[in-house]
Amino acid sequence: MTGMQERIFKVFKEFKISRNGVIDSNSLDMTIKKWGTGSRDEQVTALNELVALGYLTLDNNWYTLLAKGYDHIYEGYSVTDTESLILGEFKARKISPGHRLMRDSLSPFQHSQERFHMDHFNPALLNLMTFGFLEKQDRGYILTQKGYDKIHS
Repeated sequence: MTGMQERIFKVFKEFKISRNGVIDSNSLDMTIKKWGTGSRDEQVTALNELVALGYLTLDNNWYTLLAKGYDHIYEGYSVTDTESLILGEFKARKISPGHRLMRDSLSPFQHSQERFHMDHFNPALLNLMTFGFLEKQDRGYILTQKGYDKIHS
């Protein structure tokens, strides 16, 4: 990957573009212009190469982030990281064992995270319930003693 290609990926990450999500080419171009580095030819070449390599597609002035591009941007991220973020939110809110955090209060937290964590939030919650760290009740999640011990160990 060239430096310009990595910077282009950074835009997709900053805009929280999902796998197969799109960004208008004008929005991408305006963001790139703000950098003030690299020639326009270098930017066009980098985008064309990313399309040719199967990281992006371009259709009617919309760039689509393909799975290969998404995986490149979030290489090294894991659902385990998302699980830790969720448990960290319980800790930050000083939730005690047996007490509940409502799903509605987790939603803003979920949407404040990077795209990878937003996309893997529900699988991470399911894992935390499967491993006995959380229990689902009504519209919320109860922190178990096992979950409390994990976040305070």
